[in-house]
Amino acid sequence: MPEAAKLLLVSSGASALEAVRQAAPQASLRRAADTESARRLYAEDAPDVLLLDPPAAAQWLPELAEDSDAPPAIVLGAGPSPHAFACLPDAAGLAPWLDAALRFRALQSENMLIRRESERIHSGLLTSYGEAEEKYRALINDASEAIFLVDLASRAILEANRKAEELSGLPKAQLTRRSLTDVIESEGEPSLDQNWKRAQETGSLLHANAAIRPAGGGRISVEVSGSRISYAGHDVMQCICHDVTDRQRLEAQLRHQAEELERQVEERTRDLQRSNQTLVQQEKMAALGALVAGIAHDMHTPIGTITSNSDILARALVRLKDLIGGECCPESFRNNPDLMRVVNVVTDISKVNQLASDRIIAIVRSLRNFARLDEADVRSADLHEGLDSTLTLVHHELKNRITVKKEYGDIPHVPCHLNQLNQVFMNMLVNAAHAIQGQGALTIRTFREGDAVKIQIGDTGAGITPENLSRIFDTGFTTKGAGVGTGLGLAISQKIIQDHKGHIEVESEVGKGTTFTITLPVEWKTSS
Repeated sequence: MPEAAKLLLVSSGASALEAVRQAAPQASLRRAADTESARRLYAEDAPDVLLLDPPAAAQWLPELAEDSDAPPAIVLGAGPSPHAFACLPDAAGLAPWLDAALRFRALQSENMLIRRESERIHSGLLTSYGEAEEKYRALINDASEAIFLVDLASRAILEANRKAEELSGLPKAQLTRRSLTDVIESEGEPSLDQNWKRAQETGSLLHANAAIRPAGGGRISVEVSGSRISYAGHDVMQCICHDVTDRQRLEAQLRHQAEELERQVEERTRDLQRSNQTLVQQEKMAALGALVAGIAHDMHTPIGTITSNSDILARALVRLKDLIGGECCPESFRNNPDLMRVVNVVTDISKVNQLASDRIIAIVRSLRNFARLDEADVRSADLHEGLDSTLTLVHHELKNRITVKKEYGDIPHVPCHLNQLNQVFMNMLVNAAHAIQGQGALTIRTFREGDAVKIQIGDTGAGITPENLSRIFDTGFTTKGAGVGTGLGLAISQKIIQDHKGHIEVESEVGKGTTFTITLPVEWKTSS
């Protein structure tokens, strides 16, 4: 950035001042807190670039737009403005735009010099018309921008400099036989035709959406600015084409970087949401495990007492029957049908009590196996044990209507957090039970395939439609309706399996059922 660059900042914010200093440390920076102060500073010494906050831009830009010599203005903290050189949401990306504005100001100054020199030459400051025309042509031809002199009414090109020949790939003899719209193409709205009609009235042209297509191929993006001058006795438009291809390439790179950054932020946000949901679910499972452990501990003694008493009662009944049937027993007792009926009823009750005690013991054991509070670290575990424990806990969802078919294969123990895998199994089994309306079947199959173990859980339920199949692992997605499903079960299950270096696949056919296949590695190297 040139050391002599002069900047005028119109803003009361300290952050904007600091950002401009960082973007242009070598420039001469003056600051005004309001538009009134800025006008005084502007009148004293016109800056190369104006830096405006939104209120100052809204108040001052329409006035500056009427001045063709006004410096480019960059608005900080606002949306698009038709009169601004650039509008930035904040000052973070100011530096490249400031460089571009200073380059534009240099070109603008060169244009001003050319225009003033042209006016000076044609107003009679030079006594010799031939000398004036020669100097004018030399000034035009040596300019670093493409310059066309165009008839204001017909738009026919009257003169073109060497840079115009270079950009168009055509010699001046061919250019001067064409219309300006044959050389410069409009891109977007407003069109060059619309801007030209306005320029015929105002005497000033500014067209940003344009391109020159060289005769040899390719495309050059340009911005066209023009001023009405007198040439050879009649009014013409002096059009200067500024090559903005590099600037547009920089803008495209900045947009791409911003889009990529936004995509990364969204992806990281989704990862954090999934991790947070998993942590919440794990906390719930830890709380459930603590509750289960407390219940199991409290139930151990009474269940042991009931089981022991049931066993004593069963043996006592056997002894009682032997006594009643023995010769020492009076005849009235041996052949008393009422007594035998009571003994048989008590015997049946004892058997029922024993079965109930065994069932309670099995449920408590399954609860303890499901929670696995003592297994926070990865260890080699029996997946069949986890499946059986989970089946015991979801028995109430299956009984009397769903037949469970186990096809357990010969699989090795796998390294895992078994309590987390039990949570996955429970989600799969409960979902399968809910998918089956009325009677149905559920098949659990395990087998080894190479260096992996596979667990397949299939049901004969309603199936999943193709449009929903790709979304079932999305957080919050559920087909169970409001108040029934949370849409977290499968999302958390997928996260757990991925954390175990595995993956989940699903196959489904509407009306026939769904099969989930969980793949887990036989060996898992874990970091400490």
